[in-house]
Amino acid sequence: MNWNKITVRQYQDIFPIIADDNLSDLDKLVKVISILTGYNEDFIDSWPIDKLNEYRHLFEFDFKKEARKRVKVNGRYYRFNWEVNKLKAARYIEAKTFVGEGLFQNLHRLMASCVIPQRKVGFLYFDKKYN
Repeated sequence: MNWNKITVRQYQDIFPIIADDNLSDLDKLVKVISILTGYNEDFIDSWPIDKLNEYRHLFEFDFKKEARKRVKVNGRYYRFNWEVNKLKAARYIEAKTFVGEGLFQNLHRLMASCVIPQRKVGFLYFDKKYN
């Protein structure tokens, strides 16, 4: 599975499942397949084991992959600011608040605090002014 194909919401739903020591590997697999494919868990439970095993790759993420520097969302470009010391004070306080209220529940808000809108001119990107 590729990180680029997983939404922040899906990650927020998947992480507690994978971290849950009370669930068996099979239960985790069924729940993750359900989140990523939209299939109902009861439907997935009816699959034979060999079909379930075809989805084992959903657990094989490349954690060593370098973070993206820029994304395009709804036709707009954003640059990630991964260096906390370069965040504006208001954004730093905002990000710190979101982390304190629950990192995974507020991951989408945290990410919004760490991006800078950009405009593209030819092959170059320039930061836009932002609040």
